Amino acid sequence: MRGVKRSGQVECWNDQEYSAAVDGARGVPGPGALQEAVRQGLEFARACRQRSGELVPFVGTGSNAKDIDLLRRALGEQALSFYGRSFGSYVGTVYAAQFPERVRAMVLDGGYDPRRYADVPYAYDAAQFVALDAAVGRFLDWCAREAAACGFGEGRPREAFEALKRALDADPVITASGRPATGYTLAYRLMFNINAGKVIWPELGQALRAAQARQGSFLLSPPSPASFDFLNVNLAVECADRVYPTSRVLLGGLVGAHAAAAPLLGGPIGLGPPTYDHNHAPACVQWQAERPSRYAGSYRAAGSAPILVLGTTGDPDTPYQDSVALAGTLENGRLLTFAGEGHTAYNRSACVSSLATEYLATLALPARGTVCADETPPGSPGLRASELAVDETRDVIPALR
Repeated sequence: MRGVKRSGQVECWNDQEYSAAVDGARGVPGPGALQEAVRQGLEFARACRQRSGELVPFVGTGSNAKDIDLLRRALGEQALSFYGRSFGSYVGTVYAAQFPERVRAMVLDGGYDPRRYADVPYAYDAAQFVALDAAVGRFLDWCAREAAACGFGEGRPREAFEALKRALDADPVITASGRPATGYTLAYRLMFNINAGKVIWPELGQALRAAQARQGSFLLSPPSPASFDFLNVNLAVECADRVYPTSRVLLGGLVGAHAAAAPLLGGPIGLGPPTYDHNHAPACVQWQAERPSRYAGSYRAAGSAPILVLGTTGDPDTPYQDSVALAGTLENGRLLTFAGEGHTAYNRSACVSSLATEYLATLALPARGTVCADETPPGSPGLRASELAVDETRDVIPALR
């Protein structure tokens, strides 16, 4: 993918600038946080132009999809078999739209509603805020029902979570690296780790309790330089792909509204520095580069082979309704539903994995309306806190296990 590692790493903010921004962010943003988010968005956009100005116009998904077709040609293949997870589902969608006759089989897991993502980005962002907060809310509701299994909040976990954010803001935990872990750090880490689904809920409860006791917790790990590499290019690609209205009044009003609509994480994530998907608007509205690599055509992929879309009903990152919309947008889309929590479905549901693998191997599609419901319940063996990822590229794209 363009803009990553040896293909030319995008750098907008350097490690020192990113560290200063995230270390200064708060879990309960105060007055002036919205204005600061807009200021930081402009600063980030300017830094992208200054440090990676020759690269950032060309990291968009339209060009990335063409690169994939060059790889197909280099391999001497007549048609492509493709599995795309999370943002990779949008890459696959754009590939199929540009080269429908080159699709042999395609699985898009955690689908994007492509038209809203690219052309109506505020509406797309609003749904992401709601999906994330709803997933965290369901976890905290489980903590309220299963206080002993969760171990956090003594039956009132929402109140305890809000109190913990404020306590860490007022008196951050100083980590082994010497950097502070604030309420923002807690929210940022929870945003990624909630992606693992119900199986991780007991570990999340223990980690929240450890944070409350100011002990070691994977939820108190400030973003690292490896994270910053991911965040730089993640934001640059989205700004290359998406066209936000340029109105600063609209920017302030909608970013503020999105944060308010998600009371658990909306404030820190929406009004914090430019990091992950939910708060890209302040940078992308003020983007300094042209977008020649943006894809702006039809997403129907007319004439392609059947394309299988996997959607998870409780997905915190790519809302289920987006997978439904993607399957309906594609001329030959077929939706397979995983009734469960967590981000994406393959390798978290044996039912989904079996059906998707069979399709990739034999082109046999699951029956219309198929729903897999083999979600792993909280506390099941097979995942320990020591195995949880700190690097966002693993948190947002769960490692196969």
